[in-house]
Amino acid sequence: MFYKMRLKGVRQSDIARISGMANSTVSEVLNGKKSSLRVYSVVSSLLGYTDIDSLLSEARRSAA
Repeated sequence: MFYKMRLKGVRQSDIARISGMANSTVSEVLNGKKSSLRVYSVVSSLLGYTDIDSLLSEARRSAA
């Protein structure tokens, strides 16, 4: 996901601003320490996916 964010120019601060969440919370979500549907939704949208399931299923396919 970090690679896709870098390719699209999406920064953690962008996700925090759009989601209304603290930058530290976004960091914890992106690093798998917390879970937030709001953050997942923003990340998916900014990366061009319809939802987090679409993003994760592509990541699983490419890792296999």
